[in-house]
Amino acid sequence: MRIDPISPLLQQEVMASCGTVLIFNRDWFAEVGRNKSIVVKKETRTLIHNIGTLVSGDISHPILEADAVLIEEGLIVDTGSYEALKDDNINLDIDIQGMTLCPGLIDAHVHAGISDWSPRVKTMGWMEGCLHGGVTTLISQGEHIFPGMSHEPSVAKAIAMLAHKAYSRYRPGGVKAHCGALMLEEGLTETDIKEVADAGVWLLAEIGLGALRDFDRTYSLVQAARNHGMKVPVHWGPESIPGVVPLTASNVVKLNPDVVVHFNGGPTAASLAEMKVLAEGCPCFLEVIYASNARALRDAIRLVAERGELRRILFGTDTPTGKGVMPTGIIKLAAEITSLYGISAAITLAMATGNAAIAYSLNTGMVKPGREADLLVMDAPAGSQGQTALEAMEFGDQPNLGMVMVDGKVITRTAKRAINTAKKVLVNGEAEAFSLDEMLF
Repeated sequence: MRIDPISPLLQQEVMASCGTVLIFNRDWFAEVGRNKSIVVKKETRTLIHNIGTLVSGDISHPILEADAVLIEEGLIVDTGSYEALKDDNINLDIDIQGMTLCPGLIDAHVHAGISDWSPRVKTMGWMEGCLHGGVTTLISQGEHIFPGMSHEPSVAKAIAMLAHKAYSRYRPGGVKAHCGALMLEEGLTETDIKEVADAGVWLLAEIGLGALRDFDRTYSLVQAARNHGMKVPVHWGPESIPGVVPLTASNVVKLNPDVVVHFNGGPTAASLAEMKVLAEGCPCFLEVIYASNARALRDAIRLVAERGELRRILFGTDTPTGKGVMPTGIIKLAAEITSLYGISAAITLAMATGNAAIAYSLNTGMVKPGREADLLVMDAPAGSQGQTALEAMEFGDQPNLGMVMVDGKVITRTAKRAINTAKKVLVNGEAEAFSLDEMLF
């Protein structure tokens, strides 16, 4: 979320007419595009309390010593003790009964289409499914996967601008989808880059997927994109589908992208020697994905951990593609890394949240004042050897979900792609009753 200045006179007029304020916010719900306005209720104060463990999403300080979080107008205002934060102006009281609270997960590698439909895997509702798997933010690496796709520059621009505008207004099931990633194609110019940037597009599709094969031209367009404030991810590894342009480690180092996607292979992995060249030569973020090479995942985590640079790791699924759809891929990846490589669950959850938020300059992913209140309630599944969500992850178990919140709004307490918690989240003192069918379908 970015909040822009508004006219005091305009605010006064709206306040006088309907008792509301205007918020200018690219990521806000439903009806608006980037830097457009939406009228919301004047003030909503939410207090989440009785928190057993508060995971911050900040890898430098992964667990906070607090049992309550105060939220106003969809933003986190403060963390601390329940006694210190409670007051008579709380509209929404949320008691999570000693469970774990953490930021909503970020899937930093999806391939969206238009609407909540994937023609590649012929699946409707996959984005909403991700929200029910604990993912509150999706980041597109290109909306190119549909029949009849053309590599003409005009088509690449049109798709990026359409996807950006559409998903700025549309949140499938409540999930934030940052789509509209420009594919670098043969014939694209610096003027084209400016055109899409002026339309609000702020992200390139993973470099290497387009038809542009000339490296010097790619380098020039990347610099132009940077000049317009766009984020630059790069495809890493051998050819994944026909037409992909593989980049060597030395070329990636020269491009100096913001993010190297599927560092552990997409799905075929590069050699460990090449991974080392890239990790040592480029300070960029390194994305690991669930649908990839398991041995390369091990190598990637060990390599970066030995360098003391886990702050560079973020998570993606690289779906929906030929690998299918993985709504719980991010939390499953976090549990596997925790249980197999001796990294604490709070650290892996920071990789799945705050690290990605920093990489893509998003105002979410951490429990900090001023951040968007995109939050999850988690707990150990029934029968787990762990007693809490974090302990369960250390045994390799996927935590159960008790609540998903986006911008301070409770989206669901019945996560349909993850098992629900045995304890129930109480909203204004009441638990939500639901049947098995409601939980599953």
